[in-house]
Amino acid sequence: MKAAIRWLLLAGASSASAALQVDFTSPCKPPADTNKFEQEEPAADHPSCSASIKAAAKDVAFDLMSYYKGNQSGEVLGVLDPEAIKWSFWWADSAILWSTMIDYWRYTGDDTYNAVTVEALTAQNGLDAPDGVPFLPLNWTLYAQNSDHGFWGLASMQAAELGFPAAPSGQPGWFELAQGVFDVMAARWRVAEAGSCKGGLRAAILKDRAIDPDRMDSLSGAVFLNLGARLARFTGNQTYADWADKTWSWLVASHLIAENGTIYSSTNTRTNCSRATPETALPVVPAVLIEAAAYMANLVSPPPFLPPKPP
Repeated sequence: MKAAIRWLLLAGASSASAALQVDFTSPCKPPADTNKFEQEEPAADHPSCSASIKAAAKDVAFDLMSYYKGNQSGEVLGVLDPEAIKWSFWWADSAILWSTMIDYWRYTGDDTYNAVTVEALTAQNGLDAPDGVPFLPLNWTLYAQNSDHGFWGLASMQAAELGFPAAPSGQPGWFELAQGVFDVMAARWRVAEAGSCKGGLRAAILKDRAIDPDRMDSLSGAVFLNLGARLARFTGNQTYADWADKTWSWLVASHLIAENGTIYSSTNTRTNCSRATPETALPVVPAVLIEAAAYMANLVSPPPFLPPKPP
């Protein structure tokens, strides 16, 4: 089940990427040279046809949401599989699910899953906990990692950026929640800044619950950088851009981003974060960093973004 959901999430992300290449307002057109493309699909099902892509995205969305049971009696709202929460990355996958469904709505205009997405994000916003930390409900606090927390912030940020339907009356808005996640992560960074690593984010939020309490990971830094870049673009507040720059500099200084472009998974406080461990990062880390760089580029040079002219 876990593998199936992971691949469907990736498929949903891929569908969104493909959709970026399509003008959804254009009708389907046959290939210009039918002889040259005689092996291609009929015009009505041609990949350049927006209706075809929307239909494919609808199928992926339906299959993906068939795994979500959180809105059924006795289940946990907003979470794919509560029993799998002991593997903390699975909690992040729940956040990525809702980001995917927001993207699905954005590109297709189909609001079928909007209500359940709003319900899920609201149920997990954590503000009913005594300390009221956004997206850190008490039942997951023991297992959550900084990257998990950050991914929920990114889902909320995406909802704010795209004008997704608002949370119920009396609940904080999507921007407010994203900002709250950033502020909490920034506070954790400041604690690390006073230590031997001079910054960074531990993999685990609760050090005493971590398998390796000294691990500082690139994914947490990448997600934090991404959220800062998007807040900077959304608000125009230079403070967020400064945080993004500082985070990138720390990842480079800690050799998590190597000179040759290789991105490594982690470093640790035992070495004062002076070198990276030999494991390369999962593909999600460069993906999150590339997206963050795109937001920063867009902040510096708003659309249409053009590359610099050659000398």
